[in-house]
Amino acid sequence: MPTLYLTPASISYLNQFLLSLSITVYLIWRFAVRPNTRASTADRFLVLFFITTTLFSLALFLEVSFLPTARLIVVYLLNSLLALLLVFLIQFAYSFPEPVPQQKIERWLALLVSLAYLGWELKIAIERFLLLSQAEVIFRPPNLDYWPVALFGWVVFVFARGTVKHWHNVAARRFALIFLMPVILMLLTIGRSYDYISTPFYHISVSVGILLCIFLFALNYLVSQPESTSLLAKFSGTVLTATLSLFGVIAWLVTPAYAAQYRPALIDNRTIRFTPNDRGGYDVEEIPFHFEMEKGRLLRLKDKPNSPEGYAQVEFLFPFFGQTYERLFIHHDGRIAFGQPGTSWSLEYRLSNIPLFFALFLDLYPEANPQSGIYMLQETQRLIVTYDQVSAFHQPEQKYTFQVILYLDGYIDLTYNGLPWQIQYSTNDRPDASPWLIGAKPGLDSAARVSFARLPLSFGPEGALDDQYLAFRQFIHAFLAPLAIAILVSNLLFLIGLPVLLLRVIARPLQTLLYGVEQFDRNQKHERIPVEYSDEIGYLTTAFNNMTSALDDLIRNLETHVSQRTADLQNANAQLRKLSVAVEQSPSSIVITNPQAEIEYVNAAFTLATGYTFEEVKGQNPRILKSGQTSPETFQEMWTTLLAGKTWRGELINRRKNGEIYWEFTVIAPIHAPDGQIIHYVAVKEDITARKIAEARLKELSITDPLTGLLNRRGFFAQAELLYERSLHPPYELAALMMDIDHFKTVNDRFGHQAGDAVLRAVAACIRNNLRPTDLVARYGGEEFVALLPRAHLGTLQEIAHRINQAVKQHPVTCNGIEICVTISIGGAKLNAESRSLDELLLQADQAMYQAKAAGRDCTVISRNTQ
Repeated sequence: MPTLYLTPASISYLNQFLLSLSITVYLIWRFAVRPNTRASTADRFLVLFFITTTLFSLALFLEVSFLPTARLIVVYLLNSLLALLLVFLIQFAYSFPEPVPQQKIERWLALLVSLAYLGWELKIAIERFLLLSQAEVIFRPPNLDYWPVALFGWVVFVFARGTVKHWHNVAARRFALIFLMPVILMLLTIGRSYDYISTPFYHISVSVGILLCIFLFALNYLVSQPESTSLLAKFSGTVLTATLSLFGVIAWLVTPAYAAQYRPALIDNRTIRFTPNDRGGYDVEEIPFHFEMEKGRLLRLKDKPNSPEGYAQVEFLFPFFGQTYERLFIHHDGRIAFGQPGTSWSLEYRLSNIPLFFALFLDLYPEANPQSGIYMLQETQRLIVTYDQVSAFHQPEQKYTFQVILYLDGYIDLTYNGLPWQIQYSTNDRPDASPWLIGAKPGLDSAARVSFARLPLSFGPEGALDDQYLAFRQFIHAFLAPLAIAILVSNLLFLIGLPVLLLRVIARPLQTLLYGVEQFDRNQKHERIPVEYSDEIGYLTTAFNNMTSALDDLIRNLETHVSQRTADLQNANAQLRKLSVAVEQSPSSIVITNPQAEIEYVNAAFTLATGYTFEEVKGQNPRILKSGQTSPETFQEMWTTLLAGKTWRGELINRRKNGEIYWEFTVIAPIHAPDGQIIHYVAVKEDITARKIAEARLKELSITDPLTGLLNRRGFFAQAELLYERSLHPPYELAALMMDIDHFKTVNDRFGHQAGDAVLRAVAACIRNNLRPTDLVARYGGEEFVALLPRAHLGTLQEIAHRINQAVKQHPVTCNGIEICVTISIGGAKLNAESRSLDELLLQADQAMYQAKAAGRDCTVISRNTQ
């Protein structure tokens, strides 16, 4: 079996596997101990679902714990397992609690659709395995990733529909809420692919969310069954889930800090030579440093690894591992292929079957920096390939400079002349996100693993590779292995040791107490219960014994008191019925609490407004509606008024049961006893959410330009003053750009105002897309735009201005079939010690813009006052 190398994701998926396995074993045991009860259709689909979930979690664990080649085998199976899991889940949804005859056709259609998806995934997996036998790797069509989201959404729909038709079925309502979690997690996955969600938040959410979904699914099913599930099982499962969640969160929180300490064994500013030896391999030694300054012609390669734009073909006769090749392929990612280019996908499987030389293999981004590039100089006796300050795709701030010289007689010189001073490896990145491989291989990966930091060395025809990614995974594995062992030990402890302890200390005394309660309830006679331990349960038992003794005395005197009070209660009830009808029919929410703010009554309007029934809020504090958005000063003022015996009026921001935020105008009045003591509080509430939303929308419209969607002049200055105030200290890192569309009046006159509006929208989009997320941009007026750039030095200011200028020029606007090309003049200024106000900074940028206009337009001028 391939070696496991643990990551934080491994810990998360290990937790999911252990929890799912524990639930599966418990369910099978539970159905086995009731042999006289026939398993329902829902029971069978539930067990099949958890068996498949266990296998799927195991596959996920292996997928993130294996290195690329072994991982690929598991990846090919993952989606088929997920599709099978969905088949069982959908059928469970239609079968719980019992199949509905009216849904028979729909159920079969859902089965056919889910089986069709399963068949399609199996077909793709088989095709990929067949191609893998030929050392060819392909990826799944990305549009298939939306199918699981749709099918999980269908599960939610089935449960939600059952809830509407059978509102008394609480379990179906809970299932609908539980299975919203996978849909949300998949949406988080899609959002992360577009960098909308931070990596730590995503992984922690997924780790905890899946564990909760698995546990709540099983728990909700068990508590819905006629036969009860013991408190012992529920408590053990809850503790196990909480502990596994904690382990998963710890892994994601602490591992990145540990990973940041990793330093790869890469030595900069040195030259190593690969010399062919008589064994059909190479001798590698360090030679005096040399770097050819003449770089030759620029190869305009792009970050398109599986496209001809990602590599350059060169005719050069070169012997490599005893075989002479006429064609070489220089790839953008630091590898040179011999004979044929190959694809980056095929590197997933044993580094492909193509002869390769890895100078410094990682995902490079040649087009990210105009001052960088990949160059080739072909001479009679040698071929020089230079990667000059090429940025990494995943970490663009890191730039790499290295050079490969291929000599006609088979020698290879590899020179590093500019590696980042601190190369960062992330636990969540793909292998090629950081420097991965150095070395040479003749075909399918059989190369020895070496370290080129320790020279000289020699290898034969099998080749040799310095696998930096493997070293990093070993580094992380050594850190996480004790945590994985702790998880396994704690899992055994909670599944075996904790139930035994709870059975002895809690379950048995509780059963004794429960027996006494049942006896009292059946006979209404006091029987003293023996106290086994002097703990909380023993205290409850003693209190119950005392209570039943006192009840015996009370019952004997109760009939006399009841007859005396019956007449008074009948009169009071008549009055209360009148008041109750008025309160119940009130369109406003009414809440009555005791002096301790514990709810004693709510009317129907309250339930309609908040979603909480009286049974759910009885005895609760009204703070269950608290959203956290009402200021503490408002609550302090409210209680000061109420405790003074006065009526309070004000607005509160609360949260409904479904999580929705709403505003309400509230009047709270104290009710006094004859002696002046406050005995109740009555609150009358009116929902004013619609009015508040309308006010907020009007405020937003007042600061937004309706044509471009940018801030208008008013909205800009409201935020710009804050940025300016924060920048009034060295190094004064605040800059301004004033931008004006050249000859905009001509566009309006020639093509009409509709075209002018389209140009304004397009230019606004170009400016917004080429600024940083922290930059502030607005339409200043007419065809003029302004941007304020915090933490921007002079180089950044010039780079952003150039990028905006080029973007506008390279993106013509099409309106009514006519292509309109426009340019933009840009003036820039940077805050310095002499700047006296924001207006002065903007004036400097505006003057620079007019200098750009005077210089012929379509250019950028930075103010001379900028330091």
